[in-house]
Amino acid sequence: MLNLKQIKQIVHRKIPISKNIGVSLERFDTSGLIIKAPLSNNINHNQTAFGGSLNAVAVLSCWTFLYLMLNQIEEKHPQIIIQKSSINYLKPVTTDFQAVCAWPEQTVINRFQTIYHRKKRARIELT
Repeated sequence: MLNLKQIKQIVHRKIPISKNIGVSLERFDTSGLIIKAPLSNNINHNQTAFGGSLNAVAVLSCWTFLYLMLNQIEEKHPQIIIQKSSINYLKPVTTDFQAVCAWPEQTVINRFQTIYHRKKRARIELT
C-alpha cells in the first residue's frame, strides 16, 4: 500500500496542475479520500476560490481515489479517463478547501472490479 507522500508524488507527476494548485493528500481510508488545497494558490479577482480550481480539486480527488483503488487490485499503471464531471457552486469559498471522494457501495465496487478484470476497462461513478 502506498503512503500519502508516495501518492502525492505520483499525483504531482501524472497530473502537473495538482502541484501548481498546491494540493495535499490528507487521508485515504475506509471513509474515502480527502484532498486539500490552499486558497492562496487558487484565488480569483473577488478574493474567493477560482471555480476552475474547485472543480479541479474535486475531479482530482476522484481520479486519485480510482488510481489507488486500481493499485490495490494489482493494476500498477492504470489509464484513467474522466468522462464526465459536474459541479454546483453554492456559495463563495473564502478559505482553504477540500474535496472528499467517498467509497462507493461495495456492490458498485464489485461490479466495477468484475468488469475490469474481464475486459481491462470499466466505468464507475464517483462522488
